[in-house]
Amino acid sequence: MSSGRSSSSRHAPLRPSGVVVVTLAACCVGSGLFAQQALPPPPESLEATPTPAPVPKSSGPKLLTCPRCGYLCDPAWHYCVACGWDMTRLIGEAEESRLQAIARASMGVIVGGRRNRYSTAFPFGGPGLWLTNARFLIGADESKLRVRSYNNREYPASIVGYDLPSGVGVLKADIPAVPSIQVAQTVPAPPESSWAVCFPVVFEDDVVRYLPVSLHRGHLTATGQAGTFQVSFENLLRTDHSIEDGCSGGPLVDSRGRIAGMILGSPDDGITYALPLDGLQDIVASLVRHEQPVRPFFGIGLSAPDERRRAKFGLDAGAGKPVISYLIPGSPSVQAGLRPGDLLLQVIFQIAENTRIGKQPAQL
Repeated sequence: MSSGRSSSSRHAPLRPSGVVVVTLAACCVGSGLFAQQALPPPPESLEATPTPAPVPKSSGPKLLTCPRCGYLCDPAWHYCVACGWDMTRLIGEAEESRLQAIARASMGVIVGGRRNRYSTAFPFGGPGLWLTNARFLIGADESKLRVRSYNNREYPASIVGYDLPSGVGVLKADIPAVPSIQVAQTVPAPPESSWAVCFPVVFEDDVVRYLPVSLHRGHLTATGQAGTFQVSFENLLRTDHSIEDGCSGGPLVDSRGRIAGMILGSPDDGITYALPLDGLQDIVASLVRHEQPVRPFFGIGLSAPDERRRAKFGLDAGAGKPVISYLIPGSPSVQAGLRPGDLLLQVIFQIAENTRIGKQPAQL
């Protein structure tokens, strides 16, 4: 596949469809006739004509800059006529500065291989490290791996490592003058506004057009999502964004201009899933050390105790705790003596001493 670039031209804004502009003439109507106002008498002499005071020129309303495309918009507009940005919910100046800094710090990723793939990355984990979607790094040709910045400059990159179960991929690239960004300390709550920052691409036959960095505004619709088949360990954020090709791996920004997650994908228009950044620092640190992340492994399958399982395992009708429906041979659960049909009543986490997590019971 060959790739190319084309510069986008700015078109004059189009009048939104369905809007009719009508010029109204004010008039007074009385008894079915137009009432005419008498004209003032002419002055007796030209010298008596009063000199009108100069009317100060109005500079008009201050135009607002669309944070997505940079178009100058009238404050009365509900949406930007150039790109459709909702102008009624603009973020503050400090938050907008953080959002623009994230847009300048993010990178488009060109993954070379039998067929090039395209994603987005953003700085995370340390100097020169970039976080992206691990799926796009499978079978990559590192000799052709490169990243492109917001000002259309390309830099070589290398793969530090990637972890498919978590969806985390780490790149190494030396990019000069990367703006500092902020990471959200807590997960945003629905229906908070959010922005998806990415480098989209458009496929036109055998030509790939690289679009400039794009800021998609949307809302967070849910947290703790599972069953998406995006990653193995799911506790995902869901938004109402509709993203293009090349946006996977980009940052999801909250309404305060802080990175809250990494975009995984959009299975349908208006549905986008993102991986929250909480807990990813340890995974990135393991990949930097060229180690596989260590996770708890129990080797059991849990199910709800429906009527069929109650009858199969001889459970009481009122049993509502999770039931162990199967065990993986040789797993720690088998070695601990668990059997199919056991009810899970309590979980006690007992991690090694060199971790930050202590011994905590969890009631179910």
